[in-house]
Amino acid sequence: MCEMVCQIVQKKQKEKRIEEEQAANARYWKIPA
Repeated sequence: MCEMVCQIVQKKQKEKRIEEEQAANARYWKIPA
């Protein structure tokens, strides 16, 4: 049970980190060169 919950939490954290990285990349590319 705990193992399952931990996996779900880790997956959510990983997805959140990916979203944040994509947002940071989007901001970076929007800056005029």
